[in-house]
Amino acid sequence: MTNCSAAAAQALELAEGGFRAIKVRLGYPTIAADIAVVRAVRRAVGDAMTLMSDYNQALSPAEAEQRARALDAEGLAWIEEPVRFDDYAGCARVAAAVTSCPPASNSIDTSCPAFSFFWVSWRHDLK
Repeated sequence: MTNCSAAAAQALELAEGGFRAIKVRLGYPTIAADIAVVRAVRRAVGDAMTLMSDYNQALSPAEAEQRARALDAEGLAWIEEPVRFDDYAGCARVAAAVTSCPPASNSIDTSCPAFSFFWVSWRHDLK
């Protein structure tokens, strides 16, 4: 099974299970491969499904900027952690590069005993 067909099959299974949003793991060797996976998942689940992506902090700011621009027109709700969460300049660079799918980061607030989970949209918080 190719990356595209495996991702599409998993997404379809989640959609059939009632999920309305899916996060797609990206970070394939090429930008073209990332786009192909996103498009395969979109074809499998349709336009009503919300798609997000996650790079798990795997990219340099330059690579993240290129990939974010390439994915900008794919209808993603966000691009999660394309660069290290603590690389604030890199986060701002990626946020400035896109217009329709904001980069985001997630963190766990360990000051709270319940470990509250929160999202940060770089577009709004790093300007």
